[in-house]
Amino acid sequence: MDLSALNERQREAVLHGEGPLLVLAGAGSGKTRVITYRIGHLIERGVPPERILALSFTNKAAREVAERVQDLVGKRRSEGLTVSTFHALGLQILRAEVRRLGWRGGMSLHTESDQRALVRQVVRELGLKADPAEVQAFIGYWKNQGVGPDQVPVSGGASSALRRAYRVYQDLLRAQNAVDFDDLLLLPLEIFRDHDDARLFWQERFHYVLVDEYQDTNPVQFELLRVLAARRPNLTVVGDDDQAIYGWRGARVELILRFEEHFPGARVVLLEENYRSTATVLEAAHAVVAHIDGRRPKKLWTRAGPGRPLGWIEAADGRDEAEQVASEILAERFRRRRPWSDFAVLYRTNAQSRPFEEAFRAQGIPHRVVGSTRFYDRKEVRDLLAYLKAVVNPRDEASLIRIANVPKRGLGPKTLLGLQERARREGISLRQALRRAEDLAPHARAGAQTLVALLDRYGRRFRQEGLTSQGLRDLIEDAGLRAEVEAAYRSPKAVARRLEVLAELVESVDDAPRSGGR
Repeated sequence: MDLSALNERQREAVLHGEGPLLVLAGAGSGKTRVITYRIGHLIERGVPPERILALSFTNKAAREVAERVQDLVGKRRSEGLTVSTFHALGLQILRAEVRRLGWRGGMSLHTESDQRALVRQVVRELGLKADPAEVQAFIGYWKNQGVGPDQVPVSGGASSALRRAYRVYQDLLRAQNAVDFDDLLLLPLEIFRDHDDARLFWQERFHYVLVDEYQDTNPVQFELLRVLAARRPNLTVVGDDDQAIYGWRGARVELILRFEEHFPGARVVLLEENYRSTATVLEAAHAVVAHIDGRRPKKLWTRAGPGRPLGWIEAADGRDEAEQVASEILAERFRRRRPWSDFAVLYRTNAQSRPFEEAFRAQGIPHRVVGSTRFYDRKEVRDLLAYLKAVVNPRDEASLIRIANVPKRGLGPKTLLGLQERARREGISLRQALRRAEDLAPHARAGAQTLVALLDRYGRRFRQEGLTSQGLRDLIEDAGLRAEVEAAYRSPKAVARRLEVLAELVESVDDAPRSGGR
C-alpha cells in the first residue's frame, strides 16, 4: 500500500503498532484518510479483517470508511471487516446474546414512533402531568449516561414521577420482548457485566478497534469501548475537542481530554496541517478557540496561502442584520449569477431564524429552514398568534378552538364540539356560544367565562393602544402561556428555549415598521 499520499504525522498514526492511540485531528486535516489507511495497513500486516472493528456515528460515515478501505486493499482482502455505527454494533451483539437477558423468543426493535406511543401509554397509566416528549427525553438522557431506572439520582431534576415512568417504560418494553434505540448500547453492557463468557467472546472477536469522532462519545459508548479493548488495548480513536458540540445529547468532551488517563501508555499524534481552508480562515478560527479552558493545545496551518480576507457587517439589531444579509445575497446572485443553492445562513439558536425568514419573505428570496421547525411553525408561536387573532377577530373560529384549552380550562374537544353545534343551530359565533355557556359543568363554565373576559379585555386594549410589545407581554402572562410552558417541560433548558422563542416574537412587535396612518 502506497503511503506517499500521507504527510509525516498521518504516516506516524497509520504505522502505529500495538497499544492505545489518540489522533487529535483538527478540521480538514485528513482524519478519515488516517482511519482508512490504518485499517489497510493492519490488513497488509496480516491482521485478519474479521478481527478489526471500525466505529462511526452515522451510517454514511461508516459506508465511506468501508468503501475507502476496499479501494486501498481490494474487496476480497477486506471481507469480514466490521465497519458500523455504535448502535449497529449493539444490535449485532444483542441479536446474538439476547437469550442471556432471559427473554422468551426473539427481540424486536422499537421505532421512534413506537417509543412515543409507549411513553404516552406510560404517562396515561401513571396519570402524570408531564409532556410525553419530555419524559422520553429524560429516559433517553439517562440511558446514554449508562444509568438504569433504579440508579437515576434523586437530584438534578429527576423527580420520583419521572423515575417511576422510566421503570414502567422499561417493564413494558421487556414484556413486549422489545428494545429501543438507546437500549442497543445499554443492554450489551448489562450482558457483558453479568456473563463472563459473552464478554470474553466479543473481546476475542475484535483485536483492533478504531473510532471516528471520539469527542462525540457518551458515557455508555465509552464503557462499551473500554470493555471491548480490555484484553487487547489496541484502541485507536480520532477526534478533536474543538469540535465537541454534542454535549446536549449526552456527549462528554472530557472523554477525549482524559484519554491517556483512561488508557495508560497511550500515544498521541497531532494532525495540524489543514487541507480545506485558507490561512486567514484558520487564524480567525484559532483566535476564537484558543482561549477555551481545558482544550488541548494545537494550531492548524495550511500550505494554501492567506486567501481572501474575511468580511463582516455591523448591524443595529437582528432585523437590520437580516436585511443586510438578504441584500448581500441578492447582490451576489445578480452580480455573479449564482444560484440560490450557493447561499447558506448559519445562526446560533433556533429563535434567531425569525428575522431572516421575514427578511427573505419580504425580498422574495426562496429559502428553507434546515434541522429545525420554522419560527412561525413552533407551537408556542402558533398559540400566541392564535390568541392575537382571536382577540382582534371575534369570528375567527379556528384560532379560538386552538387556544380554548391552552392552558387547560375544561374546554376539551367534546365540550367544544357541543358548543360548535349550538352555535350553528342558533346562528351565532363560537365566541357568543362560549359567552352563553351557562349549562356547562362548573369548571368548563368558569373557563369559558375567563377566556371570553380575557379576549374582550385585550380587544379593547389593542383598539385603544395598538399592538405593543408590553401589551403582548401582558397577554402572555394573563393568558397563562408562560406558566403553560413552565409546566409542560421538566428541563430548565427546554423551558428557556421556548420562552426565548416567545420573547423573540415580542421583540418583533418593536421591530415592525410603523406607518403614519391607521
